Amino acid sequence: MNILIVVPKFVRRKNEYYDLPLGLSYVSSVLKEAGYTVQAVNMNTHEEEEEFDVLAKYLAINKVHAVLTGGLSAFFYGIDAILSSVKKIDPSITTILGGGIVTSDKETVCSELQPDFAVLGEGEVTIKELMDNLKDGRECNHIHGIAYRENGQYVFTPERAAIDDLDSLPNPDYSIFDLEDYFQRQNPLCSAHLWPLDFPRVLPIVTSRSCPLHCTFCFHPVGKKYRVRSLDRVFDEIEDMIEKYDINLVFLLDEMMSASKKRLVEFAERIKKYNVLWTCQLWPGSLDDKTISIMKDSGCYLLSYGLESMSNDVLMSMKKFGVTREKIEASLKQAKDHKICIQGNFIFGDPAETVETSEETLEWWKQHTEYKINLGRIAPYPGTPLYDYAIQKGIIKDRAAFIRAGTPSLNLTQLNADQYAALLSKMATYSAQGRHYAKIVSIKKDDRTEHESYTCDLECPHCKDTMTYGNMVVTRVEMYRLGCRSCSLRFDMNPSIFPNLQHQLQEQKEEILKLHETYGSLLISPSIFEDKFLEYFKLIDLDYKQLNIKGIIDNNITRVGKKYLQSYDIFMRDQESMDKFDNPAILIMMSLYRDEIIKQFTELGVSEDAIFSVERKSKLFELEPNLASHG
Repeated sequence: MNILIVVPKFVRRKNEYYDLPLGLSYVSSVLKEAGYTVQAVNMNTHEEEEEFDVLAKYLAINKVHAVLTGGLSAFFYGIDAILSSVKKIDPSITTILGGGIVTSDKETVCSELQPDFAVLGEGEVTIKELMDNLKDGRECNHIHGIAYRENGQYVFTPERAAIDDLDSLPNPDYSIFDLEDYFQRQNPLCSAHLWPLDFPRVLPIVTSRSCPLHCTFCFHPVGKKYRVRSLDRVFDEIEDMIEKYDINLVFLLDEMMSASKKRLVEFAERIKKYNVLWTCQLWPGSLDDKTISIMKDSGCYLLSYGLESMSNDVLMSMKKFGVTREKIEASLKQAKDHKICIQGNFIFGDPAETVETSEETLEWWKQHTEYKINLGRIAPYPGTPLYDYAIQKGIIKDRAAFIRAGTPSLNLTQLNADQYAALLSKMATYSAQGRHYAKIVSIKKDDRTEHESYTCDLECPHCKDTMTYGNMVVTRVEMYRLGCRSCSLRFDMNPSIFPNLQHQLQEQKEEILKLHETYGSLLISPSIFEDKFLEYFKLIDLDYKQLNIKGIIDNNITRVGKKYLQSYDIFMRDQESMDKFDNPAILIMMSLYRDEIIKQFTELGVSEDAIFSVERKSKLFELEPNLASHG
């Protein structure tokens, strides 16, 4: 039986970095171990092709009996494109959907995406049982943890028990990805985590599954039972990754690496001899000075803390038991003192959020901008207590529409619409104003690469040390964030000095002005975070207030009717809204759903000539496979 695993499209720009989906690689390993023929198509190596075209070419020359795909809710459209394309090309092929997207709200997602089967929760044992039954032509209704269609309706079997012995699972199968292509996408600017090395070669690993904690905003795709792998098996896998792929950096994807301090210390002591950098996620207040010193000495360069708020009332509402403002402050200072980089977010929008609690967090943030904590909004992801709350309160009225919209952030707070809009605008203003820009001392071509990259001497705005960063590849029109290789605090970098971006910035400015002049006004879509909007126009050196912006178009129903930047009305992306405007021009901002948004506007009657995307297909960064070198 021939099985095709299709990795959904996570990126839309050529050679853009993305995070590898470990779930699909584990499924591939299990199926290959069971003797199945498994092939793969990674849509991220076909960034500028439609899913239908890629699959049609593949299926025309390869016999496939079943197609497997999956992921998280944020990638709904990419997964939808895969499943629908397969059925159009060859309806006889069995389609199987897995991952958090379907586990989180199985009834809604199955109804929307219409897979032949769905695998719910952990997939390794379930998928083998399912494929064995399909191969032998047996009924599948006795298999736990699946969904299947019967008489036009989906039937959901009993939940499958968690896999207690994680050591029994094979290592992830990385052959479903082109790893050399993946490594070539890695450089200091491509991710907020890859700044320590000019030529990072990073792979992810999990040493445990799920989390012993139950925060209201967090969804656990592999179930609620926390389990760990033996460190012997973990280091067998790390040794294998180093030997096969010459990695120099490891991402620990565990939801909570500090559940056991003893285990964390043992991990740190054992990884030291491999001379690789590593990073992990922790609970604030979980480390003492001795532990963090051992971690730093063994190569830990970044700690991702679950911060969320500086209001103790909000932290309690989120069920972040044991986390307090005082512990957060102590953990941040501790990491800073040990020169370990900090990754953290403040997310506004919890039901306990008030004007006072949001001000408490924002005021603290203003006094501590050196930590570079991101200001974000809560999104009630399907499967979380907040999702159930939003449904019960009538904030989410249409589950399918909410998921199709990309599970956007919602106002779940005690703030009224005006107060919430004011909060978002304040967050945007603070984020834009709270930048710490590095001084660019020098910039020159990096001769170690065959693609266009640069070596920069940057002066850290915090410690004032000057450091050299190489293989700097600019791929996006946005502000970049790096970590200091001396003090480990983060700083910002305006990329407009890069020669390959300067032309792009000027060209985009001219295109927008030309569009504005031709049509007399603009509609902006979607309603991206306001700070990203402000920074984009700053980069292209264009005062957006001088443009005749008629409004913002979005399909986030909770934002429709509200104000954007306290100035512009937000309209629904539908025919009724478009009929309000006479011959509009559309400016598409940065979005994962760029292609879908453009398609929606053309279906609403907007001419393609009247649409300009700031992420249009371009030759800003062209890197042919296997050409990068780093001697």
